[in-house]
Amino acid sequence: MQALENRTVDSKREMDILDALQDIRARNARNEKVDDRVIQEMLARRLAEEELEPDEEALEKKMWEEEDEKLVRQVFDKVDTGGDKVTLKRKADGETPDLLSLLSESSKAAVGSAKAAAASTSAGPPPAKRPRTTANGLGVKPVRRKPVV
Repeated sequence: MQALENRTVDSKREMDILDALQDIRARNARNEKVDDRVIQEMLARRLAEEELEPDEEALEKKMWEEEDEKLVRQVFDKVDTGGDKVTLKRKADGETPDLLSLLSESSKAAVGSAKAAAASTSAGPPPAKRPRTTANGLGVKPVRRKPVV
């Protein structure tokens, strides 16, 4: 009798699981239909927008943006300074000034003295890094606590 009751309980549990699975499948199928429909509507709208000719305002705006980009490229350009590329702001007439002419008198003097010093001294190896200090290097001793019994 006990075995029959166990089989009945198992059968009921399997039927509940199958019902839940069927509900999930039905919900997924509905979601797929909705998703497909939404995608089709979005594609149709996009195609309709592309078929429309651009209006005059959009063309004029695009033309102005292209002119602005051209002017920006002309004003802010990269200049080769002996191996390095430097971003240099130019006047709108497109003339490239000498880099030293852009510096103040004190900066020109500093650059001149730095070049002279670099030429007179040879560049040695970079200074060695200092080792990291640890707690023991600072004179701190860790305190070991006795376990509380």
